[in-house]
Amino acid sequence: MVCSCWPWTSSLSSSVCEFSFSVCEFSCSVCKAERPGTAAGEIVRWATPITVFQRTATQDTNFDEEVFTVPERFDIVRDPNPHLGYGGYGTHYYLGANLAKLEIELIFHAIADAMPDIAKAGDPVRLRSGWINGIKSLPVSYRG
Repeated sequence: MVCSCWPWTSSLSSSVCEFSFSVCEFSCSVCKAERPGTAAGEIVRWATPITVFQRTATQDTNFDEEVFTVPERFDIVRDPNPHLGYGGYGTHYYLGANLAKLEIELIFHAIADAMPDIAKAGDPVRLRSGWINGIKSLPVSYRG
């Protein structure tokens, strides 16, 4: 559980920032029958929560225009989504990836059920870390 904590918390807080700008996509996700199974992958691609996998990246491959159509757009129905948010492939693949993906999906659905009108209510405070790309705090508003 500890292994998967940072990826899903960092990913979800980053995605809440984007949902504020992607109201149409978030509204789509509220209807259980229309919730895409691709949301967790896009959330991790967008957030890129873990930045250290004992390698040096010369560019952000999760936003590569040769790999992704309109990579600067947060798109929860992006398919295929060959992001490297879990560290790539082979020996560098993140051991907790499946648990993190499950946790992201569960929390994503819980938020859609309980807070369909969630919106960013202030600026995020970024986490200062050489290992984790995340948000330390993010004010939100919702009616519930």
